Amino acid sequence: MMECELLETERIAILRPAPEARLLAEDFRRAAGRIDPFIEATGPLNGVMMDARVFPGWRDGQAVWAHVGFIRRHQRQVGKVALVTDSRFLGLLWRLVRGLVRPDVRLFPYRERATALKWLAA
Repeated sequence: MMECELLETERIAILRPAPEARLLAEDFRRAAGRIDPFIEATGPLNGVMMDARVFPGWRDGQAVWAHVGFIRRHQRQVGKVALVTDSRFLGLLWRLVRGLVRPDVRLFPYRERATALKWLAA
């Protein structure tokens, strides 16, 4: 399960996967259901933060493809992406995708969550 918090004033979405539950395709549909109406009404987001001290992974291939689809549909509507994590896997994933997507994607250690939030808001 993944929580999606929307900081409307800062125009930032924060995605928080539960550390003990693998991500589901439905998690990305729910996040889009929260984010999309805001984007449609007010325009692009300044940023998205993936706030995950540990990354639980995906439950199945459908969840992976839902995640990929979520990124593809939203990459032109987001200025920056902050991966805030101590997960080695997300660090590797960051190295793979940072040049393939439109937003500026940066990796922050989990202890630097506040720094990441400031970067997204700037």
